[in-house]
Amino acid sequence: MNIQRRSHCRYAVGLIACAAAASALGCDEKPLEPRHKVTGPRVLAMIAEPPEIRPGQSTEVRLVTGGLTVEPEYTWYVCARAEGTATFAAQSTFGQAEPNDACFGDAGATTIRLPFTGSTALIATPANLLQQLAALQAVYGSSISASRLLAIARTAGLPLTVAVEVRHNDPGTDGGAPSNTVLRALKRIVVIDRDDRNANPPPPSFRFGAPRDGGAGGVRMRYVREGDDERCEPDDGAGPLFVRPGVSYELAPDPTEQPWLQTYTVLDTYGQASQQVETAFYSFYSTGGAYWDDRTRIPTRNTKWEAPLRLGPITHWLVVRDGRGGTSACRYTVTVSSDAGTIASRDAAASFEAGASDAASWDASAMDASAIDADR
Repeated sequence: MNIQRRSHCRYAVGLIACAAAASALGCDEKPLEPRHKVTGPRVLAMIAEPPEIRPGQSTEVRLVTGGLTVEPEYTWYVCARAEGTATFAAQSTFGQAEPNDACFGDAGATTIRLPFTGSTALIATPANLLQQLAALQAVYGSSISASRLLAIARTAGLPLTVAVEVRHNDPGTDGGAPSNTVLRALKRIVVIDRDDRNANPPPPSFRFGAPRDGGAGGVRMRYVREGDDERCEPDDGAGPLFVRPGVSYELAPDPTEQPWLQTYTVLDTYGQASQQVETAFYSFYSTGGAYWDDRTRIPTRNTKWEAPLRLGPITHWLVVRDGRGGTSACRYTVTVSSDAGTIASRDAAASFEAGASDAASWDASAMDASAIDADR
């Protein structure tokens, strides 16, 4: 295996999820790029540590972002957001309300502005939150009896929505967002009084250039965190990878989910408690090239990335989700170079059926569906 590597990649701090011009509410549907391609400011994930808390506890929410060229202005909120209920019995639909409303429209009740101006926020909850009928009614409905609301809170907890609004004053150069662009992102956290609360997945671990059959080829990537810098880098610490233009490479997340997948309680359509098991989801993003599949789930974890013909560094992100609010992520750099080595893989020479290396003709939503982080 012949691989060239050099210095560590740099980290871009910030946030973004759903972008809208200040003159219009809603998401910017202008780009026709595939959803994995980061061509402007976006929030790729919001991570709450921890994603579930007891009443009286706090959680820190931080953002995984791409496409920022200048430091934005942050405004944070928390609100009780109405969740759907069944006709005859209370049933949480886990945040299926219109995402753009969140804490900003009629869907958000008792919205509180938080005193944070950076890319992280600390969310603290009162010790008696699960006994506050007004908060429970805001989420589950006012037509449900007090005793039933308290029972729901004991079983399913109380979901809160953390929202951030960002004013991005990029002058618009180099493909950046226009001046005064407003960007919004949401994160759902659950306040619940039980011991088996949700935890985030472990940091991503994967192989770059791995064979499709799961063999030992490719380069193992490990997670490194230094302050706000959360990155993945080759396991030997040698630095970013160098690859050849137009060549396809297999990305293979480690098949080690079983130790961390949790069983949790939900309310069924009759308002009765039932058990479900988490599912591991993988989301892939990059500033260039094309993915064969940018969203995968177990047992089919792997995807391919085709390097673009344009030379230079490409930033990638891998986000791991458990399907109910737990999230982990990292960023890494691959440099496309005409004199780079190749990563040994049976599939290394395979090309995408889609055609062009940047896949500009792919039919994909401009919306970042994973921005509603807890819904995947």
